[in-house]
Amino acid sequence: MMVGSFVDKCLTEPGRVDAWLAGLDDRERAALYTNAGEERAEMKRGRLLVDRIRQDETAGNLFANGRGQQRLTCQLHGCEWVCILDAIVPECGLFVELKTTGNTKPDWQECNGRNVRRDWFNRYWLDMAIYQIAVDQNFEGDYDGFLVAGILSDPVQVRGISYDPEDCRRYAAGIAGNVRDILDWKSGVEEPPRCRKMDCEYCATFPMEIERAVAWF
Repeated sequence: MMVGSFVDKCLTEPGRVDAWLAGLDDRERAALYTNAGEERAEMKRGRLLVDRIRQDETAGNLFANGRGQQRLTCQLHGCEWVCILDAIVPECGLFVELKTTGNTKPDWQECNGRNVRRDWFNRYWLDMAIYQIAVDQNFEGDYDGFLVAGILSDPVQVRGISYDPEDCRRYAAGIAGNVRDILDWKSGVEEPPRCRKMDCEYCATFPMEIERAVAWF
């Protein structure tokens, strides 16, 4: 989402925003501006969100005092993993991830044959778990994960979600099999599965699937 990238750049690398906007290709620029060069409604809302986060005492201080855009390399279940952390704030003992979303509806996930309701911010557990491992390997001391969620609602909102480090480490330990699968896909040992996202070019190459409707009533 281009608006999310704009919000991220404004808060973690404010000195590079103009250069970033100037470097957008036609498709990226069209997501933010009309043909007449005017900002689209979502872009305007993105600017409001940046101001809202900066004015928030907690979120604003984290980005003002943190070291932004930390490129970290770590070992994750035998794989060299590279990630970019939005901010590290040593004086607070926090690593910070910024997410911009317009969707705060709960997710539904199948678990033991039942559909289980999950709060929207639970979709970020994987990200925070991997960041926890990267921070553990690159920085001394203990750090907790903190997610700043900018919500493109009307009016815009900001939420803060804290993640327990031991929970993150436990989650990361559980994805060893997933990492091995990814390595097999990249090496060509196995064919990657479908992600089933509507905008995925890989999934679009598959023939039509036939599914049976499940009676939910």
